[in-house]
Amino acid sequence: MLQAEQRLISRSLPRIVQVTRKPPAASSFEVNTDGSSSNPGKGGVGAIIQDEKGEWVRGSYRHAELWVLRYGLSLFHQLNIPHLEIEI
Repeated sequence: MLQAEQRLISRSLPRIVQVTRKPPAASSFEVNTDGSSSNPGKGGVGAIIQDEKGEWVRGSYRHAELWVLRYGLSLFHQLNIPHLEIEI
C-alpha cells in the first residue's frame, strides 16, 4: 500500500479518546451542560448537577426554540409593546 493511501485510511478511521472525570473538591458540586440540534431541525439544551462523588443531584432539559420564545415574551412584556406576532 502506498504511503498516501495509508494516510487517507488513517484519517477516515475513528479515533478513540479516553475521557476521564475529575470530581470537584469535597463538599462541592459540578454542572455539566450540552446542546444539540439537527440541520434543519429543532435544538435542545440540557444540564446536570453532580456532587463530589459523581452522583446525580438534579437535571434539566429545554427545547431551545421554546426557551428562546419564553425569553422573547419576557422582553416583550418589559418593553410594554402593544402588539406582538409570534412566528416559530
